Amino acid sequence: MFEVKMQMRAVAVVLVLLSMLLGGCQVYSNLYGAPGQNQSAVYVPDSSIVVEQQKNESPAREEGLSDEAKKLAEELQKKIDAKAAQEAGQEKPAAQQPAGNASAEPQQAGSPAQSPQAQAIIVQETDKVALKPKATDPDGDALVFAFTSPLDENGEWQTAYGDAGQYTVTVTASDGQLTTTKEVLVIVNKKEEPPVIGSSSPKDSSVSLKETDAQAFSIEASDLNKDPLTYEWKLDGGKVSDTTSYNYQTTYDDSGSHTVKVDVTDGASAASRIWAVNVDNVNRKPKLSPISAVSAKETDTITIKAEAEDDDGDAIAYSISDPRFTQDKGTFVWKTDYDSAGSYTVKVSASDGQDSVSQDVQITVANVNRRPEIIDISQG
Repeated sequence: MFEVKMQMRAVAVVLVLLSMLLGGCQVYSNLYGAPGQNQSAVYVPDSSIVVEQQKNESPAREEGLSDEAKKLAEELQKKIDAKAAQEAGQEKPAAQQPAGNASAEPQQAGSPAQSPQAQAIIVQETDKVALKPKATDPDGDALVFAFTSPLDENGEWQTAYGDAGQYTVTVTASDGQLTTTKEVLVIVNKKEEPPVIGSSSPKDSSVSLKETDAQAFSIEASDLNKDPLTYEWKLDGGKVSDTTSYNYQTTYDDSGSHTVKVDVTDGASAASRIWAVNVDNVNRKPKLSPISAVSAKETDTITIKAEAEDDDGDAIAYSISDPRFTQDKGTFVWKTDYDSAGSYTVKVSASDGQDSVSQDVQITVANVNRRPEIIDISQG
């Protein structure tokens, strides 16, 4: 009889322990998801996903979220809250009944699962995102994690210039049969970089030209942020072009030193290239006005007037090839006599000190007959 009582006591102890064990599983199930084929056995706890920066990289920004990012985070939080509420409202398993004649009260379900807080990871372009999810499994099963794009299978993403934006990624934990997910908002802030001028023509920063020469200037620029670029070319401070090139056509008035500069901007920062341009003077010859042929008679005074212009504004000196003419600047005078009859060709020249122009002038002096002069009368 004593042995029977001891056996019954042992059975009762086993039933109590079994009831406690089943009740504990029920509470854990409420915390980590209700049981069922479509429910998960694990979840990713809050603050368990972190971002690591590569060595020598700038740390993630923590100055807060933009208005757009805050809105995305709020929407993400609503989705998480709705999912948690749905899981908490699903049917809970019936309490296990102990064997034999003993009866047990149904175990009270644990408190509803609390929804994890939405998590936002903030990095800069060129930073490396490396998510490390942490999760537990009540059965002690090994867990496998999966990540949605742009993360790779290891939960990593090496961001680059041009990746600025907001990304909602999903982390999934699986024990081989059941899964759970958590969404994380990854915010990639723009890392501002100035435009880069890769090549330019001419390569030398100093250029020598002559008046009337033309010189083509051009550049190739890029922007790591992939921002649209605008160009502004300036000649001696005045805007001359808004494309990737500029053709400098010099004139006879451009002798001296000049500066050609191009500014490339992405709207936030700029890069520049400067050339020093020296333009050598090219002299322009004076322009001598046509001189008409001259006809005169002996004893007439012949006047030739030379007129010339110089586009460079140089002073003009005049000359004539016949020494019988006297000169007063551009005016030449010859007082003929009775011995001057004949045809003559004289050359009139104008010089600016570097170059000269000349013109042949035809002069015709007609003979003037003189009466005979009686010198003496004598007795034959």
